[in-house]
Amino acid sequence: MYHSLIINVGDDYIDTWDDWKLIPSSRPVIAPPIERTKFVTVPGRDGALDYSRTPANRPTYDDRTGKIEFYLENDYAGWDWETAYTTICETLKGQRVRFALEDNPSHYYSGLLWVDQFKSDKGHSKITLEYNLHPTMYTLKVEAVALNVYDLKLNRGMEYQLLVGVGPTNTFYRKMNVTAKPRDVVKITQNGTILALRKGTAVVTAECGGVKAECAVTVGAYESFTIERALDGVSETNPVGSIVAGMSYQNVFNVGDSEKEMLELTVEMGGTDVTGSCVVMAEDNASAQIKMASVTGNIKITAHAAAKPVAAMLCNDTLPVEVKPLKRVEGAFRLGKGKEV
Repeated sequence: MYHSLIINVGDDYIDTWDDWKLIPSSRPVIAPPIERTKFVTVPGRDGALDYSRTPANRPTYDDRTGKIEFYLENDYAGWDWETAYTTICETLKGQRVRFALEDNPSHYYSGLLWVDQFKSDKGHSKITLEYNLHPTMYTLKVEAVALNVYDLKLNRGMEYQLLVGVGPTNTFYRKMNVTAKPRDVVKITQNGTILALRKGTAVVTAECGGVKAECAVTVGAYESFTIERALDGVSETNPVGSIVAGMSYQNVFNVGDSEKEMLELTVEMGGTDVTGSCVVMAEDNASAQIKMASVTGNIKITAHAAAKPVAAMLCNDTLPVEVKPLKRVEGAFRLGKGKEV
């Protein structure tokens, strides 16, 4: 943990360490609002009238203002001080943002955040973010954690991709803790999949913001089907090669260049074309999601990137697809970005 800020700009949630490699020079705090005080002297009477409160006798406050200084870790490929400075300035410029401290994601603030100073030398670089925020500190806690499966069957050596959702989706809790017990039956891989180690039963628990969801896993000897794919210029988020009969299956496919390429995807199950019933294509045709409630045969996926027609490139309203695999970050898993189709 680097005591990051979690910044919400538009639909994106930016972690100042994970995304910008910023380390605060001291543990960040947000300045409290200053209560307004206004006293008026009235001729002919003692003392002064107190106009610092509202007619309902409530105090009023000025905005929260302050600065947070960061060291920039620029020893990463493609992330030097100039790239960092340009990226951060362009992201925040003119934007009304919401942000929370990673140490206290239950509460967030709303207002302006911008680059105040940037200094670079051979030893290290510093960047200072200045803020002007509404006096109110808002509360937004996690209310629900959802899994794509709650009862899972696997054969020994088989993997299954675990997908996790959090409600509300605009929470500032952006990391998920996923554990498996007992560890000798199943384990959670670096890619967020459940890997079956030996026959037995186990429980996989996903926890975020104090809210938990559990999946009961049974490792045995079950009928299973293979997942075969032929991909050309297309990436996927779920590379598992087999699945137990009757289990659900989900995957997301993306082309390399969404501005110039479109995705062509077909899916067969048990030798029958099921593309129309299980594939959800994004509006820009650059990505698609496969959703199968129950697998009843071997799956064959064929996908390739084709050039977009010129007209499509000129009027392209992109619609990102959600569902990304869990990514391990400092022993936890980071939630993906995006919207569902």
